[in-house]
This record gives sequence, C-alpha cells and structure tokens, in this order.
Amino acid sequence: MITRRVRTSVGLVGMLVLLSACGSQSSPQASSGAPVTIHIETQASGTAPWDAVIKDFEKAYPSIKVQISYVPIATYPQVLLTQLRGGHGPDLMYGSSGSGNPNSLLPLARAGYLYDLSHEPWSSQLPSTFDAYEKIGSARYMFPLDVPVIGVFYNPDLFRQLDVQVPATFSQLLSVCGQIKAKGKAAWVLAGAAPPNTGILSMELAANWVYGPDPSWDAERAAGKVTFSGSQLWKNALQRVIDMNKAGCFEQGVEGVQTEAARQLFASGQAAMYGLPMAAYAATKQLNPNLTIATMPFPGPTPETSYVPVAPSDSLAVNKASPVRSAAVRFIDFLARPQEARRMATLQGAFSWSDYKQLEEGSLSQSDFQRTGLSWASGYLPTIRAKRVRQLGNLLWPNGKVYDVLGTDIQGLLTGQKTIDGTLSDMDAAWGSSS
Repeated sequence: MITRRVRTSVGLVGMLVLLSACGSQSSPQASSGAPVTIHIETQASGTAPWDAVIKDFEKAYPSIKVQISYVPIATYPQVLLTQLRGGHGPDLMYGSSGSGNPNSLLPLARAGYLYDLSHEPWSSQLPSTFDAYEKIGSARYMFPLDVPVIGVFYNPDLFRQLDVQVPATFSQLLSVCGQIKAKGKAAWVLAGAAPPNTGILSMELAANWVYGPDPSWDAERAAGKVTFSGSQLWKNALQRVIDMNKAGCFEQGVEGVQTEAARQLFASGQAAMYGLPMAAYAATKQLNPNLTIATMPFPGPTPETSYVPVAPSDSLAVNKASPVRSAAVRFIDFLARPQEARRMATLQGAFSWSDYKQLEEGSLSQSDFQRTGLSWASGYLPTIRAKRVRQLGNLLWPNGKVYDVLGTDIQGLLTGQKTIDGTLSDMDAAWGSSS
C-alpha cells in the first residue's frame, strides 16, 4: 500500500511517497532487505510527472522509499546551495543543465557536490550534442529529464479567419504583423515585463542570426576570441527585436505586459503567434481547451536558415555525499529507460532523450512519434530532421546574470531607453562577473 503524508521542510510543502528501487551498485540497506529512503528535491512547478514515475518505480522496486520536496522556484537555487554547503543536501536534486541559469547544475559539479554518472549504461547512449550541457571533461553529472524545443506557437484558425498566410521568413513575419494589426488582432504575444520571456525571444533570434551562421560562437566567447559588443551577429539578432516592434508585431505598451496576461491573450484566440518552449503547451491549453495550436520555427532570413533552439534543460543529479547514493543512482537508471523517460518528458510537454535521439537521427517512425503524445508539435519535425537545430545558448553561459541582463535590457530596447550597443556591453560585463 502506498502511504503519503504532507511534510514541511525549510518552509516548503513536501510530499512523502513510498516507492521502491534496488541499486545497480547495491547499498548495504538494499542488500539486507532493510528499507532505504532517498530524498529528491525539486522546484515547485508541477507534481504530475513525478507522481507518474514514482508510481511506476514503486511497482517495479518495492524496497526503497522516496521522499520528495517541492521548493518555491524563486528560492530553490539558494535553498539547495545552502543545504549542500551545510552537508545535508538531498540525495537527488533537480536543476537546469549547463551553467547559465540560477538553478544550473554544472557549477555544483565544479564545486564537488555532484556524483559522476558517466559509467551508467544510458550515459554513452545520449546524443553527443548533450555533452556540453552535462559534462565536465569525460564526467557526466546529470540525467536529462526532457528535451524541449523552443519555437513559435501559432493559431491556424485565426490565420484562416483573417485570410493571412503563416510566415516562413522574417520579412514575411514583419509584413504579416502589419496585416494582422490592421485587422484588429494581436500579431505576436510577448510578456515584455517578464525578462525570462523577453529572453526566450532573444534566444530564438540568436538561433537564426548568431548560432545559425556560427554554431561555435559560445565556445569562442568562452575562449575570449569574441565579445557580445564586438559581434555583428548579436547586433543583427537584437536589431530584429526593434524591427518587430516597429512593424507592429507587439501590442502597444508591451513592456508592461506580465506573463499571465500574455498567456490569456493568446489562449483567448485574439493573438496569432507566441514564442514559447514546448512545456508551455499544457498550461496554454488549460486556459482554453478549444484553442488549436500549431508550431513552427521562428522565421529566419529564409526557410533554409530558420533554426530551433533545443537543449536538455530539465535535469536530475545525484549528491556525491549521499549515504544512499547507490539507491539514488538506481532511481535515475530507472528514469533513463525509454518508456519511463517518455512518460516523464511527455508529462512535462517535451521529448524524452531517447525519442529526441531517434528524431535527430531520422529513425523515429510516424507511428512512434504519435505515441509520444506530442503530435501537436509536428511543426518542428521538418526542421529537426533537416538538422537545423542550434544550442540554447544561455545555458552554456558562465552564470545566470548574462541572461538576466539580456532579458531586462530588451525591455529597454522596446521602450527606446536602451541601445543595442549598451545591451551587448552589459552582457559582456555580466559574463565576467561571478555567479
């Protein structure tokens, strides 16, 4: 019988779920048959995916108890770091891959807190494109829970109603914005008051105007060979924000629009396009189940130079100091199984590592794709199969400040209070600051 109880930890509401696992490196407790408890800590952004995989895990391995705590997103990075520094961190911890977010895991690996998972059988099967986000040298420090694509959600019904063609190039996008605005609808939804959302727009632009022409740009910046302020590619990308604003793509007063208002506008059927990660699909449909959503890459200079940013962002890592480390590793090994990986990722609105690998290789059949539950995202398939995929650059930046500065300064570009050169100089300054 599964028992659950509500638990408060560091001011948070946690949930105790009993489930099972047996480690590939069997722990003394597991070997003796005594119960083993592992603690997972994650940020509070939905329990359904965890509930599902925990239930499956409990069925398969009835000897390990798993305690999971959900920490508010705003405080999660600091709470986790404080726990690890104090020697009482969780056995398993959620975080972002790479180094460029406040909750990124690679900085914790560099500090010696994370266990090397490179010897687990699934590690060598992951796409090599994941390595930059997950590895230091030959050591892999996290497992990818999902692989989201960032692109454009659009309302095909509204395009038909307005008799406007869906744009395939950036010049067409600017023209379409004017047509849609003239017919009294919103062309492009942007939560201009939310730096993470303006940041998403910037990364879509960067995929086409920075990383499309130069996929190694981030590595060159890390090596000191280029800078933001000296990069014509980045100037080209940010100029597109100004171009979209002048063409009427954004609503008047966009710099004051909050995330919830932006979502409501798109869900109401009054707006044509919205740049979002795949994970936003479920929340958008929840606002309006009757809304038809289609997907496409952000229109680049040409259809052949339109890319999608993809990264294994949501990840799970093992505490190197965990006294039940082998049981924690077993939990990740279970999640790495293709069926469980798909279950977890689909509930988070993204591809699993195994489905994405097959998609990237061109070996995922149409019937298998339908079984992923992500048929609504089929608009991304031609781009991925054509290998027009680029990194989600901000995850590879050395700290979260660079992305925060970019998102905030774009608000200034929208109001005219900030220049492109000023924004890029601010990003260079943030690059050199401590995280």
